[in-house]
Amino acid sequence: MKRLVLPGCFVVLLALTNAWPDFSEGYERLGQTDTASYSAIALASPGIPQSAVDYRHAQRFWLPWTIGAVAKYTHVPLVLAFRTTDFLLFVAVVWTFSRILQTLQVSSDWQTVLLAGAIFDPYHGRYYLAVPFMVTDLLFLLGFAVTILGFVRKNFTIVAVGLTVAATGRQTALAVIGGLWILLGSRWRSKDVRSSDVIKLLAASMSAVAIYWLGGAFAQATGAANENIVTVTGHYEWLFSDDPHKVGTILEFCLRGLPGLGPALVLIIPLLVITPLKPRMELGSIAFLSLSICIQPLLGGPAVTSNNISRLTSFAHIGLLTIAGLLANRSGKSLRSGVTIIVCLLMFVASLHHQWSLPGQLLSGPLQFGVLMMCSYMLAAISVWMSITQEC
Repeated sequence: MKRLVLPGCFVVLLALTNAWPDFSEGYERLGQTDTASYSAIALASPGIPQSAVDYRHAQRFWLPWTIGAVAKYTHVPLVLAFRTTDFLLFVAVVWTFSRILQTLQVSSDWQTVLLAGAIFDPYHGRYYLAVPFMVTDLLFLLGFAVTILGFVRKNFTIVAVGLTVAATGRQTALAVIGGLWILLGSRWRSKDVRSSDVIKLLAASMSAVAIYWLGGAFAQATGAANENIVTVTGHYEWLFSDDPHKVGTILEFCLRGLPGLGPALVLIIPLLVITPLKPRMELGSIAFLSLSICIQPLLGGPAVTSNNISRLTSFAHIGLLTIAGLLANRSGKSLRSGVTIIVCLLMFVASLHHQWSLPGQLLSGPLQFGVLMMCSYMLAAISVWMSITQEC
């Protein structure tokens, strides 16, 4: 119970400083048009929308449709039902990550900053509490966190459950499943894989295929046309477009993918300075799974993925924070108590997004937020580096 007090305080602090816009503001001002699809699905539940819903969104109908049905029969306002689900899923993600850290036996000082990084990432809790209809993303995040938990515990039953939950949330789970099959194939000759693990992964893969097939049937029933292929061919098509500023555009596009991974990179980079880079199967495998998540938004390219890349790459954040925990264990270094507090405060400051946090709305716009976030992360990385190198 004591282990839950600190992350609980972090979550409360996040909630007290978060923005809580209504549906129209989340849709119009924040520009998240996905919410229109999920709202239409929820409002039509327990039926099917009578007009076409974006195919990719309709394929993820499971959770919005269920929330809509529950809200309708309990007479709970739809926004409240979505926001409550968001909050519960976010708490579940944090709890699952805390179990990962306990499994890895990460020291309390590192656990504190790692949990701060998970909770105060501006593209996780803050964003989804502000735009609650994007709830399917959080379901994927929970599934991926459970998958990582099963992986570090070497329990493929938990891995299979996590993959199934992730698949119910987003199609991004296909990248994780593909990554796991590659990892199992690479370990087959070393006899580090049990036949039961293969069966469990096969069952999870078949479940994901069934989930997407049924989701596709739901999408077609609304009259939507399947355009999913553009999410993996968009970058290729953009390269042959007539955009005259390709170098600048692609540079900006890739840099936008980093902020959502900022809290993890703040801890990983200083640790790499003092940690031996000897191969370690567990660390490399989690890095590979995290990378597989980042590939899809990159394949979509600037025209398709656009500014959403910050949010989409942040899906890999729990995996990268797990890598930071593994590196912290391998380094054998601890953080001074003062540094732990400073890093947590800097993580909090970096989360003050100019749109979905109340203090951040005092900023003039994205440029000021970007400067604030970059400076906070740099100071946090320097603080961690000075603390761990002074003990060398």
